[in-house]
Amino acid sequence: MYCKAHLLALLPALQLATANPIAFPQGSTSCPSEALSEATWTKLDLNGFLAAAAPNLTTNNVQGFAASLGAPNFFCGLDQFCNAGQPCLPVTLPAWYGLVAIQNYNSYMNSLNTAVSFAAAIMSLEIPAVVADFWPQPEDNVTPFKEVLSMVTLGLSAVPFTGALAKVSTVAKGVSSFLTQQMKPPQEPNLFVKWSDVGVSIATAVKDYQSTVSNSLRNTLDAEINDPTSGINSILASGGFLGVAQNFTQADMQSKVADSMKLRSIALLLQGQKAYVYRATTDFCGNGDQPPKLCTSATNAPNNFQLRMGDDSIDDIASTMITKYGISKETFLQGPSDCFDESGVQSFTPDILPIDATAKCIFNLPVCTFNADTFPGRTIQENCRLQGLDV
Repeated sequence: MYCKAHLLALLPALQLATANPIAFPQGSTSCPSEALSEATWTKLDLNGFLAAAAPNLTTNNVQGFAASLGAPNFFCGLDQFCNAGQPCLPVTLPAWYGLVAIQNYNSYMNSLNTAVSFAAAIMSLEIPAVVADFWPQPEDNVTPFKEVLSMVTLGLSAVPFTGALAKVSTVAKGVSSFLTQQMKPPQEPNLFVKWSDVGVSIATAVKDYQSTVSNSLRNTLDAEINDPTSGINSILASGGFLGVAQNFTQADMQSKVADSMKLRSIALLLQGQKAYVYRATTDFCGNGDQPPKLCTSATNAPNNFQLRMGDDSIDDIASTMITKYGISKETFLQGPSDCFDESGVQSFTPDILPIDATAKCIFNLPVCTFNADTFPGRTIQENCRLQGLDV
């Protein structure tokens, strides 16, 4: 009930990301401008322009910088949309490009704030049904709360600095880097996901992430523009914010991230029940056609995989993933094995979850490898515990 009530309270604000004023590269014929692009930023050495401006400012912050250029009413912030206007109206070139980039940064941060709410609404729609399918009587003290925060990043990573929402395979590296460095919500190590009423955890994640967005934006706007840690110069340095911002809807975002959210939440629910992937390298496949088992033709790597809880394979859960959710065996059996081999870490989680549902490590479980030396006289579960797995 809380989840539904929370969602209904959010819906009026979740139909469209807040409209942004858009700066176009046009002005009077006596003030021709160039394309709004990273190439223009580099060509005109806007990094050097911003660096040279800092020592001459009476008030060294974003507002003071804009006022020094003849735009004293350039006010940025959450729910405030500073507008650079048109070239030479009133700000001359090349300074105008700098204000356009700041305008786009401000619009991006407002879009992130909206994206948090969108992501929460999508999670509220999708996750309760997943819980009912995979852990109908869940425990509320096993899954670290940070895992809910990580699912929010699926929505944030889809929002570009400028342009349309990212396609599943085209999240910009600059966006991932920015989110990793600038969007760090508070750590709450003693808090766990309340799967029995997941809306409570989602609401907490919204509060934490939107507070993070607000604090990050305010710190940057108030900092000296050349501050190496939080100043606007360092954020704009790549020219990634010189472009044209676009609006997006919750439906736009849902089409990008819903599959990844469901896949990730299923993995977390299975982790909470201490499910794991058991693997071996064998010369025969046996019952590889059964739902919780997979056998591949690989000869130089593990090729036989099973989904297990304790000493049992779990046919019903595997069947539900395959038949109801369309998840392949390669995803839920070989995927965790490949992720473990590449990362060297059990149940590795990227800092920013990719929005591509086929990307590695979104669905992840602990991985146990058959060991002929320790197997005799022990169950599979006992052998896996010797490898340090909590199963």
